[in-house]
Amino acid sequence: MWFAQQRDCLMDYCSAVFHAYWTEGRDISDLNELATIAASVGLDDAALRKYVVSPEGIMLLPSLT
Repeated sequence: MWFAQQRDCLMDYCSAVFHAYWTEGRDISDLNELATIAASVGLDDAALRKYVVSPEGIMLLPSLT
């Protein structure tokens, strides 16, 4: 979510994630699913994948969950 927020796309991304989970039953714990969802709202899916496994992304995760 932080990734989307930093790119002024938080509301669109959150809406798409909730829709994917609650309406479509998609596994939002899967990075491939999250990347696909990110791309669907105009975010760079490759950048999301890179960020999630970066030292910054890994360090930020516990404070956001």
